[in-house]
Amino acid sequence: MRRIEKRARLLLGAIAFVLASGHFVDAALARAQAVQQHKSKQSAGADIANFSQQEWAIIKTLSPLPALPVDKTNKHRDSPAAALLGARGPRRR
Repeated sequence: MRRIEKRARLLLGAIAFVLASGHFVDAALARAQAVQQHKSKQSAGADIANFSQQEWAIIKTLSPLPALPVDKTNKHRDSPAAALLGARGPRRR
């Protein structure tokens, strides 16, 4: 009986080792892929800023934005009491 137990433990140990090795290899591969993706994103970020003069001219027309019109549907917009209430923040219970 002791001999069978030793063999069973050896077999289970070998199986556990193989399974753990596969897990660690998968984890190492996933880490390497994540690093590679991070590096490729960083290099792509540098390319985004390389606009031509014509593209910069278009981009500069997008800013500054015009001022928003006054919201006439808000009947409390000029109320000092509403401004004070807003400055106090939410009530805590």
